[in-house]
Amino acid sequence: MLRAARGGDTELMIASGDFNLPSGSALYEAVVDAGAWRDPFAAADLPTFHAELLPAGAAAYRVDYLLVHGDPDRYTVTRTELLFTEPVAMPLGGMAYLSDHVAQTATIAVPQTWTSKP
Repeated sequence: MLRAARGGDTELMIASGDFNLPSGSALYEAVVDAGAWRDPFAAADLPTFHAELLPAGAAAYRVDYLLVHGDPDRYTVTRTELLFTEPVAMPLGGMAYLSDHVAQTATIAVPQTWTSKP
């Protein structure tokens, strides 16, 4: 699915968004291209939208992804985090989620490239 996005001379690519595809579906392997794209959130597999906003009895699951393509030894994911997980105070009162989705963030180590000038 993302194979066409990968350039032959591109060392690091990040693809992120709401794919509306549960991580447990058969299409997930197509999205990560059988491991060509690393999914730093795969192990935790936490829902990315709030169950509280769903109809009663509906389960939340992961449909948002932050995928990394690049040499894992060179471009190591050093941290992952979720944002918008809790309701916040609204200016006119009350509490609400900033989004119906939870945002995924990752820190990726990018080695410095030194160039020398003649």
